[in-house]
Amino acid sequence: MPELPEVETIRRDLLKKIIGKKIAAVEIYDKKIAKPNARILGETLSGNQFTTIERIGKLLIFRLKQKQKFLLAHLKLTGQLIYSSSATPQKFTRAIVYFNGQSRLYFNDLRKFGYLKIADKTEKEKIIRENFGPDALSKDFNFSYFKNQLVRRKKSRIKAILLDQKIAAGVGNIYADESLFEAGLKPVRKAGSLKSAEIKRLFLAVKKILKKAVKFRGTSISDYVDAEGRPGYFFEYLKVYQREGEKCSRCKKGIIKKIRENGRGTRFCDYCQK
Repeated sequence: MPELPEVETIRRDLLKKIIGKKIAAVEIYDKKIAKPNARILGETLSGNQFTTIERIGKLLIFRLKQKQKFLLAHLKLTGQLIYSSSATPQKFTRAIVYFNGQSRLYFNDLRKFGYLKIADKTEKEKIIRENFGPDALSKDFNFSYFKNQLVRRKKSRIKAILLDQKIAAGVGNIYADESLFEAGLKPVRKAGSLKSAEIKRLFLAVKKILKKAVKFRGTSISDYVDAEGRPGYFFEYLKVYQREGEKCSRCKKGIIKKIRENGRGTRFCDYCQK
C-alpha cells in the first residue's frame, strides 16, 4: 500500500498541478530517502521543471526538462506525495520540493521505506527491466501473456503470482484479494489447477477491479491520501479485504476468512470461492 490505483490517482492529480512549474529549491529532512544522495537530488531538481509524469506498477517516473534526468518516486508502504501552498511540514515529512509561487510538494513517509531517486535514461530503463513486468493496466498485460505466466508457474499459488511485480506490476495485497474474489477463485489454489476459463475470469477480474479502484481514487485504509491530502473511497466497494468475520456479500452463505498466504494477510469466502 499504496498500490496501482492509488499511485495512478496521485499521478493524475500531480499532472494537473506541477507540470511546467520551475523548482525553486529542495529541502531534505531525511537523507536516507534521497538517492543516490541528497546533494545530487537537490542540485538536479533545483531550477528544473517536470515535463510529464509516467508510471509503471507502483513507481512514479517524473521526466525533467533539463539534464536529461528522471526523478523516480516509490511510496512503498506509507509514502505520500501531497501538493499544497499552505500546508506545513509534518512529523513524517522527509522532503519538500518548492516551486515558484509558494506551492510545494511534500514527500511524507511514516515507515521511511519510500525513496526519491535521480536517474538517467539508461539507469531508469535498467530499474524497470530488472524489477517490473508489464503494468497490470497496460496493453502488454494481456490474456495470452497472463496465461503463459501461469502455465510456467504451475506449482505456484495464484495469490503469490498476482503479487509478483515481475508478472503483474502494480497489483498488491488489496487488489489481489479483491480480484480473486471477483473471479471466484481461492487464493491458495496452484496455477496448474486452473482451467483456461478460470484463468480468463481472473485476468478480466484484475483489469476490472483495478479500473474501478482508479475510478474511485484508490483505497484509504491507513496512510494513503491523494495529492491534495484527500482519502480515496474504493474502501466502500471492498468485498473481502478487511471484511474478515463478515457474511459474504455475494453468496450470503459463507463468512469471509483471513489466513496467512505467502506471508500476507489473505481474505476470501470459503464457500463461493472455489
